Amino acid sequence: MKLVQGALVASLSAASLSTSLSAAREVGRGRRRMDADYDLEDLVGLDDEAGYAEVARKFVGINPLNGIGSGFPVIGDEVPRITSPEFPMRAPFSNDGRNDMCTCDCKPSPDGVGCVGYGAIQFRWSNMLWKDPVSGDWDGRMQCWQPDPEFDPVDPMPMPPPNEFNFLGSDRRIYPGGPVIFVIAGTDDMTTNDLSGVFRQGHDAVSCRAGLSDYFRNDQGAEVDTTTCAYRCRNADTYIEWLEYCAADEEDTSLGFSGYDM
Repeated sequence: MKLVQGALVASLSAASLSTSLSAAREVGRGRRRMDADYDLEDLVGLDDEAGYAEVARKFVGINPLNGIGSGFPVIGDEVPRITSPEFPMRAPFSNDGRNDMCTCDCKPSPDGVGCVGYGAIQFRWSNMLWKDPVSGDWDGRMQCWQPDPEFDPVDPMPMPPPNEFNFLGSDRRIYPGGPVIFVIAGTDDMTTNDLSGVFRQGHDAVSCRAGLSDYFRNDQGAEVDTTTCAYRCRNADTYIEWLEYCAADEEDTSLGFSGYDM
């Protein structure tokens, strides 16, 4: 079948167009009636700080990697930059190398939970999650910052690194403390002209086993492992409390954390 616009339009009869328009008008009338009867106070996820306070700490901890994810960086060596007159020639190959997701701390607010942590290779992130009143999903947005690969987090330079990567994206949680899927993107301008691209990574639910294993990795080597969540979240009291919750002989559900015996 050839998708010729004129032929497709001509094939639509006047009767079918009339039926479609009538159906559209009825849907519109029904939607207006529903909007008139619906109260914003009935929407789940809006203006509910007490509800978010009950689940905020469940997000804290380690979400272990689920697979190696996908990332398509347009770097310019083999694939012309997105700003190049030669773009596009071919799609870039997917890269990997991402780490577990570290959620160091979370706080509730009337319209969502705000968290901070580390993810991917070494980016720092902050987000805002909420229970979407339309879909019912735990959804959110995140911003990310990553120094260039030569930046040493143990012995940082006195000034910010010359190159830095900035990303924006989505942060979806299946449930509080559950699996995570983040999708981020960065443009040339957001990465000091080093790369552009889109990246996705999945993670399993918060896991105390992963958290304790991560913590003890620094006890088994002569050097500090700066890729561990224990190191990256070392300044966050809430993360340390989560590790203590994980190491306890019995789960203390009153603490509000998740991942025990997982």
